[in-house]
Amino acid sequence: YCYTKISNTGPKQEIKHAWYYQDELITSVVYNIKTSYNYRSWSRKTILPHQIGKWRVDIVDSKNYILGSRNFQISSLNDLY
Repeated sequence: YCYTKISNTGPKQEIKHAWYYQDELITSVVYNIKTSYNYRSWSRKTILPHQIGKWRVDIVDSKNYILGSRNFQISSLNDLY
């Protein structure tokens, strides 16, 4: 899951959550944000068993400016023991 809280004091804007696996765009979820001081949204990506490795979610505006980003790693349970 990726949770986002954004303040938008201007007109409606578009943002998206862009999900990357191994630096390749897998999917993106687009949101239209109205004027709001505390707009909250979320998206999720089901990660398949073969998608072990490096992941990233970028939160970007309509001009592809990165507003925020989170990196995370998916590991196999076998790698933990």
